[in-house]
Amino acid sequence: MLDVDGAVDRAEGGWIATGDEWVYDRERYEAIAAARRAEQAVMRDYMAAKRCLMRALRESLDDPEAADCGRCSVCTGTLPAADPRPATVSAATDFLRSQTIGIEPRKRWPSGASRRGAIPTELRPEVGRALALGEDPAWGDAITTALAADEPVSQEILDGIVKVLSRWGWPQGRPTWVTWVPSRRRPRLLPDLAERVAQLGRMQLVEALQPHAGSAPWQSDAPSQGAAGIAALRRWTATTALPAGPVLLLDDECRSRWTTAVCAALLRESGAGPVYPLVLHKIL
Repeated sequence: MLDVDGAVDRAEGGWIATGDEWVYDRERYEAIAAARRAEQAVMRDYMAAKRCLMRALRESLDDPEAADCGRCSVCTGTLPAADPRPATVSAATDFLRSQTIGIEPRKRWPSGASRRGAIPTELRPEVGRALALGEDPAWGDAITTALAADEPVSQEILDGIVKVLSRWGWPQGRPTWVTWVPSRRRPRLLPDLAERVAQLGRMQLVEALQPHAGSAPWQSDAPSQGAAGIAALRRWTATTALPAGPVLLLDDECRSRWTTAVCAALLRESGAGPVYPLVLHKIL
């Protein structure tokens, strides 16, 4: 590990000490901040429609021939139709909801955890799926409503999950059973969802995971990724003698991916086959 007080420079394979004193380049960083503020001002002016929109765009790109276009809403004094056609809205929603949102498995345990080094390949989950991502324009309101209350999800959400499952492909074989990550904040939502998915997919329903006795409620806003991983390792335990086939693992939210990493390892160690994580909301 490089241990120096002065400036360093990038070199092949890492960094080297230059022997020079490190000085904060205030002038450079203040110039960068000023440039970003200027860009934000341009965007605010554009949104406020203070002048021809095409002229504003071309001037921001230093176009010497920027001029009023005579066609935009500012030049004509008219705005586009406020209400798009229902068919257009429906087509756009279907397109956005058809996108695949993957959840890549973690490959190493966090530093300072009870498990160390690389996560063995045979204990890792498969690449998972999420129904919604961040401030999802297609699912935002429906997901917010579903997660705000501890009750069964709407038919709209269930139909979306079924479509995600139908597009999956199952590289390690189709799941033969379903389980879920237990939640103290939403103890009813996931068991009900798992039961409905199991019935629709004709899969076995198994309550395979439980919180450790005395463990604190799971917090998704751990101060760091490593802390989240350590907390996850202390959070759950799996029952023994689980079905050997591939399993669909349901969860409500995913931020750090440690929940799926830990639960998949526990399930595999207890006899489960490949683990496919599916979450309602992947948080950015």
